[in-house]
Amino acid sequence: MNNPGKMNGRARAETVPLRPTKSYDAPMGKLIDRQRRERARTDRLNRQSAILEGARKAVLSQPPGELTLEALDRAAGLRQGAASMYFGSLEGLIFRLLREETSAWLDELESRLQAGPARLSPTDLAGLLTETLKERRLLCRLVAVLASMADRRTTEMDRILDLETWRLARFQEAGSLAESRCPGLHPGDGLVILRRTMLLAGALEPLFNPPSGLLLAMNDRTLSPLYPDPEEELRTLLSSILGAMCRGS
Repeated sequence: MNNPGKMNGRARAETVPLRPTKSYDAPMGKLIDRQRRERARTDRLNRQSAILEGARKAVLSQPPGELTLEALDRAAGLRQGAASMYFGSLEGLIFRLLREETSAWLDELESRLQAGPARLSPTDLAGLLTETLKERRLLCRLVAVLASMADRRTTEMDRILDLETWRLARFQEAGSLAESRCPGLHPGDGLVILRRTMLLAGALEPLFNPPSGLLLAMNDRTLSPLYPDPEEELRTLLSSILGAMCRGS
């Protein structure tokens, strides 16, 4: 005869629901997804940085009329279409570079103004502007080609306005610091002198980045008066402009 106690115990064991085992599949899947997204993000940033670095070299090494997105892809060592995918157009890439280079110049200028003497003469300020700009050959080239880039495609109007709105705000910010260091400058004169510095940088760009076709003439002793030293020329012009602005006060 069967033992009912054993039967009842067996029945109870069979009807007790099993506890679910802890699963690590879902958390592990989320972790893997996060890692993949992070790797993809890092790869995108690396490719973008490579394009920008290649573009910096290409803008200086190639005539502006020969710049293309394909040339920038080759300079960056990436497949064709990469620059277009990340920046949309040649203009968009040039505007991005101009913003970065302008920001770097103004950051250095502000740092030098803050760390330097509390009062600067017009000549001193002209020298500081020249010192912070003379090695920025890429910025001079970008300022020089801005007008032609902006004229190529009207669909870039929003980007142009964004860039110029940003430049105006940064010139006002850095300009107010220059005003505080140079007695005689009126409110708003700092913006004016930075704007004029950029205009001069664009005008003197062929001297900062001599075209190969002009090197023979530039090295000719009899023709050298046509091609002054760009650093000295910039300092002289800025000293004259600042001197007139301060005398007018």
